[in-house]
Amino acid sequence: MNVLNFLLLTILIAPYFTFQIHNIFTDNMVLQQGVENNLWGSSSGSSIKATISGKTVEGKIQEGKFMLKLPILKPETTPLILSVQELPSGIVKTFNNILVGELILCSGQSNMQWPITHSENSQKFIEESNQFPNIRGYTVTPTQQSSPSEILIGSGWQVTSSKVTGTYSAVCYHYARNFFKRYSVPIGIVMSSLGGTQIERWMSKESTAVCGNNAPGQETLYNGMIHPILNVFFRGMIWYQGESVSCLLLFN
Repeated sequence: MNVLNFLLLTILIAPYFTFQIHNIFTDNMVLQQGVENNLWGSSSGSSIKATISGKTVEGKIQEGKFMLKLPILKPETTPLILSVQELPSGIVKTFNNILVGELILCSGQSNMQWPITHSENSQKFIEESNQFPNIRGYTVTPTQQSSPSEILIGSGWQVTSSKVTGTYSAVCYHYARNFFKRYSVPIGIVMSSLGGTQIERWMSKESTAVCGNNAPGQETLYNGMIHPILNVFFRGMIWYQGESVSCLLLFN
C-alpha cells in the first residue's frame, strides 16, 4: 500500500473510530421499560439519530459528546433492533436482539460474586437456564481506577444459556430467574462485584467524605465499576456485602 492509498484509507475510516457508543450497549441487551433510557457516547459529527421499535429521536453533539433520551417502551419479548446514526457522516451502528423489561444492578463482594458453578445443584440450574433466553447478563470485569472512569470493561450482554450461566452470580441469577418465572418480563442483570472488598471502595469520594472518612484513594472500585454505568436507568439494585469492614473494625 503506497502512502497516497494509506492516507485515503485513513480519511475514509477515521470517522468510524471517532463515533463511539458507550459499551453498556451491545447486542442482546435489555432496556429498562417505562423510562427514557439514556444513550450516550462520543462523536466528531454534528448530530445523532437513534431508531428503535419504529420510533426515532435525534440530538446534537456538543464538544464531541452526545446524550440522547430513547423513546419510552413497554416490555417486549420480541427482539428489537436499535439503530444509531451519526450525521452528517451517515455512519450507522446497529445493536440486535434487544429486549425491553427490567434492569437490576447486582453488586457487593464475594457473597455476590459467588458463581453458580460453586453453588448447590449447580448443574441442574445451569442446564435449566436454556429455558430462560429472556434473562440477559452483563458481567463487569473487576477494574480499579484512581479517578472516575467513563469506560466500562465487561463481557457484553449475554443471552442466558448453559454455555454462560455457570459464571453468573448465583444470587443475582436466582433473583432474575424467580422474577421472570413470576412476571414473564425480560430482565437484564448487571453483575459488578469483587470479593474481599470494603464498602468504602464501592463509594464515591464525596460519599465517603459525608460519612466522615476522608482517607485518599479508597474509591477505586466505584471509579472503575460503578461510575461508568451511572447513566443507566436501573429499576433496582441488589447489594450483598460481607464482613470485611467489620473485621477491620474488630482488629483495629
